[in-house]
Amino acid sequence: MPRKPNGKPNGRPPFKPTPDDRKTVELMCAVGIPYDGIALCIQGGIDENTLRKYFAEELKTAKLKANAKVGGSIFKAAMAGNMA
Repeated sequence: MPRKPNGKPNGRPPFKPTPDDRKTVELMCAVGIPYDGIALCIQGGIDENTLRKYFAEELKTAKLKANAKVGGSIFKAAMAGNMA
């Protein structure tokens, strides 16, 4: 039987990612934490599909950005003569 409209919304409110959520996802993905673990840490827990939907760019690029930063630091140190 269908529900009668009562003016109150059904279910959860729509997910809205914050800049802090984006930073958290990027950092956790960069260090290799699995998607299900990341999803648990965002706003009290979200579904993995929601994570993939709203954070696709962060999930795609986090490891590349982290590797570029580390590689740049190593290159900079080597060019300064620090070969340890």
